[in-house]
Amino acid sequence: MNKEKFIGNIIDQVQEMQLKLGFANESVSLYYPYDSIRFLLETDAADSEIPALLESILPEGITTKITKSRVVVTLSPAVVSNIYENHPPTGFLRDIIALFSKHHGITLEDVAEVFEKYSPDYEQITMPEGSDFDYVFHFKNPEIDSFYYCIKDEFGHMIYHRFIESDYKGLI
Repeated sequence: MNKEKFIGNIIDQVQEMQLKLGFANESVSLYYPYDSIRFLLETDAADSEIPALLESILPEGITTKITKSRVVVTLSPAVVSNIYENHPPTGFLRDIIALFSKHHGITLEDVAEVFEKYSPDYEQITMPEGSDFDYVFHFKNPEIDSFYYCIKDEFGHMIYHRFIESDYKGLI
């Protein structure tokens, strides 16, 4: 079981939110499908076993609520503040969010430039016609950033959604 990978994902999600919206000293809820939890924890535990697994690994200030199709992970304001104060986001995450914060004129070359700045070893995939997204970018070395950035051009405005590997693979 990979507790660190799951906790790291929680931190990554909060960092992205804080970069986009700013810091707020309030609780945050994240929603995880069971398959995503299994992937992050590197376990084949059944849905019914997930609550006990999470209870055994999550630190104080993080609670869970189980629903039929997913788990709601809620972080207390103290945990959110701790992430803000002690886990600064990477330069890559800062740069990619800053790029997509522009309202118009973002090009694929701009996206590639941000990836190239952090490593020439990334992949740009053109998605098949009819896909939900037009392109996907990801680093071949997940230590730089492990997410898959799925990009769509919506009427001249580029947007992205980032997915963990298993969720991305579930899309295609």
